[in-house]
Amino acid sequence: MTGAKYTWAMILLVLLTLGEIFSMYYAIFFIWIMAHHATGLHELWGRVYIWLAVSLLIGLVWIAVAIWLFRNQPKPA
Repeated sequence: MTGAKYTWAMILLVLLTLGEIFSMYYAIFFIWIMAHHATGLHELWGRVYIWLAVSLLIGLVWIAVAIWLFRNQPKPA
């Protein structure tokens, strides 16, 4: 059973990594759009804060899963 949990945790870690890349991309994208002098879309700060919060949440879950994986490594035979 531990082997199956370990495998699913590894899959979750990969998915969380991809989710973190995706959320940081959008946070940086909205900051870039607001910095463009022609648009001046300062109402996008709400979206920046949302994506930064999502990134923080994913990062915390990623750290928890990584710690769990480190503590529950399969023992060599």
